[in-house]
Amino acid sequence: KPDIAAPGVSVLSAAAGTGIGGERESGTSMAAPQVAGAAALVLQAHPRWSPEQVKAALMNTASPAAIAGYDPRIDGAGLVQPRRAVDTLVLATTGTGTASLSFGAPALSGPLSASQPIRLANTGGHPVTYRLTASVTGAALGVHVTVRPARVTVAPHGTSSVTVVLSLTASAVAALP
Repeated sequence: KPDIAAPGVSVLSAAAGTGIGGERESGTSMAAPQVAGAAALVLQAHPRWSPEQVKAALMNTASPAAIAGYDPRIDGAGLVQPRRAVDTLVLATTGTGTASLSFGAPALSGPLSASQPIRLANTGGHPVTYRLTASVTGAALGVHVTVRPARVTVAPHGTSSVTVVLSLTASAVAALP
C-alpha cells in the first residue's frame, strides 16, 4: 500500500522535445515529486532528522479528510501537508522505527489479540499531551482497536509509549470473507 498521497491527477508537466510546451499527466510519477519536495522542506527545517523521522513527520501530519472517499489501502496516511510536516515536533513511530503500523497477515483459526507499540518522541521544548482514540476506516468486520493509555504526556525532548491493541473474537474470525 502507499504510505502517503499527493496531488498527482492532471498535473501540467514538461513535454519532451517541445522546448516550452507542457502536457497534462496523472499518476505516481506526478505525485512523487511533491512528496520528495515536502521531504526536502522537512529535512531543511530539521537537518539532524533521520530518513525515518522525516517520513514519520510526513505521515503523521497527512490529512485523510483532504481526500474524497479516503481509503487507507489506496491513500496511505492521507494527503501530504508540507507546512504541518515542517512544523511538527512530535513524531509517532512503531516498534520497528517506521511510521506504518502493521499487524501482518496472521493465519486465523480462532480469536485474535495482537498489540504493537507506538513511540512518541517530542523534539520540542514544551510538553505535549494527547488524548488518543482508535477507529477503523471501512468495513470493520468485527475488528476492535484500542489505544492504551488513552491519555499521554510527552516531556520536552522526551519519549512516551502507547500500545495499539487489535482484537477479533472467534465468531468474528469465522465470519470473515
